[in-house]
Amino acid sequence: LDSKALAECLLEHFDKDNKKASLETSLLKYSQRQVPEGLALYDLSFGPKPTGLPLKLRFALKNAVSAIFRGRFGIGKPPLQTLLTTTMQPFAEIRRDLGVYYDEEFPSQEEFDRQLSLTSEQMVFKQPVESS
Repeated sequence: LDSKALAECLLEHFDKDNKKASLETSLLKYSQRQVPEGLALYDLSFGPKPTGLPLKLRFALKNAVSAIFRGRFGIGKPPLQTLLTTTMQPFAEIRRDLGVYYDEEFPSQEEFDRQLSLTSEQMVFKQPVESS
């Protein structure tokens, strides 16, 4: 899916008259689209580590209900591995849904866009290092 996302960004933002700028824009849009997914997948692969007895109990109960019902009859949700592999729900959205069980909130898409735009601007306008 990464190559497809990159191809879509390149096609969407290609400008034959200004290839350099269109490549920069395409790479920024690709990053804004894929970086949240990669970070979310990373977080989900290790899972949350709830702190405090009430949160640990709530997480254990949620997992037990989901393991028993697997989302059938509208009760619980499919196990995380099933959810990740059988739905088109973005990883970032799944990670945000589980946010209460993690120590840190997952950034919003707008926050990712802002941070990546700033990083891109810094890299694009950075002067090349001269070798001596």
